[in-house]
Amino acid sequence: MQGIVLKSHEYPTHPVAATTSEIVPEVTVLGGITLDAEVGGLNPQAVAATSDTGGRIVWMPTYSAKADREARGLDGGISLLDNSGSL
Repeated sequence: MQGIVLKSHEYPTHPVAATTSEIVPEVTVLGGITLDAEVGGLNPQAVAATSDTGGRIVWMPTYSAKADREARGLDGGISLLDNSGSL
């Protein structure tokens, strides 16, 4: 194995990836951010801060996504679609 990607639904993983890369330089470790409610949802500032500090990957909402919440019988959630179903 030459590399690994760290993902969390609640926490940006790029700080952990950077620290791990320093400790184990022979393995490429990448991190990023998942745009769930914990980071402000679809938050351009969070994406920019992630990029500016070395984050390489952005995931769309997971646990905070409207579809995921509906599947668990919950209301609300983040949707990428408007009321007419368009992006």
